[in-house]
Amino acid sequence: MKASIIIPTINRFELIIETVMYILDQDYEDFEVIVADQNKNWPNEFEYLRKKILDDSRVLWINIPTLGVVGARQQASAISSGKVLIFIDDDVIIKDDGFVAKHMRNYKDENIAAVCGREVVSRSADIHALAQGPEYPIEVDGIPPAVQPLTFPRNSKVRQEVCTFCTCNSSVRRENFMEIGGFDENFQGASYGDDYDFVIRLHDSGKKIIFDPSPELIHLQAKAGGLRLSVQSSRFSEHDKALSGWIFLLRHGQRGWRLYLLWNWVLRRTVFLKWNLVHFWRIPIAVFGLGKAYFSARKAVRAGPRSRFSGRR
Repeated sequence: MKASIIIPTINRFELIIETVMYILDQDYEDFEVIVADQNKNWPNEFEYLRKKILDDSRVLWINIPTLGVVGARQQASAISSGKVLIFIDDDVIIKDDGFVAKHMRNYKDENIAAVCGREVVSRSADIHALAQGPEYPIEVDGIPPAVQPLTFPRNSKVRQEVCTFCTCNSSVRRENFMEIGGFDENFQGASYGDDYDFVIRLHDSGKKIIFDPSPELIHLQAKAGGLRLSVQSSRFSEHDKALSGWIFLLRHGQRGWRLYLLWNWVLRRTVFLKWNLVHFWRIPIAVFGLGKAYFSARKAVRAGPRSRFSGRR
């Protein structure tokens, strides 16, 4: 069974090269790597390495002119040829050359539609960080599926069925991905919650999702590059920064969790973003964008998820 490993990237030239090399060293035989590159230009010192990687026939390197991580993943998924899509970030360390194989072995069970792998967040390459995490099953009974992605610790060491998914390290059958249109392209710009929204919709369609700690990686969460909202040079408008949080809150907000989502997913990422608080004259602009995004989100939620290939297989 062929796997397609999909990696969006921007402004992380050295890290994306290293991430792709980790994948090319995998012992799984049948896979392709699709890099969705949103960089306009590459520095000379890294362009040489990038071209060297392109000599490997397993690598597809596509240029994405429009800035936005959801659109990048969607476009890469559209051209993929694997039966299973594996999503990872561009700033990860994968020490296990069986990483891809460990994702893929789950799909011997035809009832499994998606797998969330283990993610350990560490600012360094210290592999001892992989020792972190709970070693007991996480209680999810009684927790609504729409809340499980918010609460489940993805550094857990125990395999179990749970409604969670993270594009830093997760996989899904391409057929099931296409059936629900993949990620909702209403989530714009840097986007937060598009993967959670996806897995909730996948779960609601009756599909089984597994957390499997065996395909594990270290997520560096690199400060440089990426599509972080906190980057002062962010090209996203205040509207775009707030939109994803509003969509998730309005579509999936459960009683008892709405204030949590409002604060952590909307307000902290817009009006109370550190950049705005330091440059306080921006707060009225952020408030205006926040309100505008609310009405855009209401419209998007009423219309339903937007996808370039809804229903396609």
